[in-house]
Amino acid sequence: MNTAYDAVVELSGSTCRVAVGSRTPLQWYAHTEQHVAADAGAALLRLGDEPPGQAVLDAVLHHLAATVRTADVPIATLRVLVHSPAGLAVQAPLSATASASDCRRALMQQAALLTGARQAGALRLLMTEISAPLPRGASQQWYRGAIVPQGARQWVDQWADAIDANRSTVAYSAAHTCDAAAPRISGWHLGIGSYGAQTEYTLWYGTTCAYLYYTPLAQTAADRAYFAALLLNRLRLADAGLDAAWAYGPDASTVPNMPPIAGVQPRLMQLPRSEAMARLHNSRSEPSTSDAHPGHPLRWAPLHSTLWAAAQ
Repeated sequence: MNTAYDAVVELSGSTCRVAVGSRTPLQWYAHTEQHVAADAGAALLRLGDEPPGQAVLDAVLHHLAATVRTADVPIATLRVLVHSPAGLAVQAPLSATASASDCRRALMQQAALLTGARQAGALRLLMTEISAPLPRGASQQWYRGAIVPQGARQWVDQWADAIDANRSTVAYSAAHTCDAAAPRISGWHLGIGSYGAQTEYTLWYGTTCAYLYYTPLAQTAADRAYFAALLLNRLRLADAGLDAAWAYGPDASTVPNMPPIAGVQPRLMQLPRSEAMARLHNSRSEPSTSDAHPGHPLRWAPLHSTLWAAAQ
């Protein structure tokens, strides 16, 4: 059987992380981390009437191409991960009897209101039906739409062409960063991504990503626990209880100081254990243009989790 190699790019503010690995066997061949001049995710997902960020996106391509050359393997799929607030998603319960096109239209209307997009072709929406017991009406079904500006798709296609990848995808990092214990969790669990001034929350039901939430206001351990409780209350799930709460990201080390959430003490995210993966999480990436300490090893969790999910 031929080995499939993927390149995963994570854009988090001005930080760009790239890793190249194989799905079967699951292992990494190269990983690098660089800081660019501006928010690369915002530059990629900008709308047409916003200032272009070509220099930043060219820097991402240079970083990606250099990492692929180091790995020296043929790339099957380029996977690009973006974070909030650059990346936006719309989530809502819609009529369970509505057609897929009607549901897509309803989400596109919300996306246009949220982004201010005026042209029908300015946005692409990746729609997902949520198979989790979120509160809803008797005849409703939850859907999520990931918003991707058309220009972003064109940029990612250029990156894929530059490294000779066969295909490419754009996705929200939080929706693909899942605890390795998820297949053994039958109920609700909460992922908390700690990225300095930005905190992202992902509510999971087993292996299903049920709801995404983001706030720039949770900058301390106590604040992060407060907004997690607020999310559960908003979704009327406070009484349902959590089976687990886990954290990842450059500031994951704040977890031991976090108060319990719905009676559950948050812990660090669990990753699949293998010698091949240990290097990615237990060493500094190379090369890096930053002299500062890059943060907790779990800053690599989104890339690790994405390749792991692709291998399943």
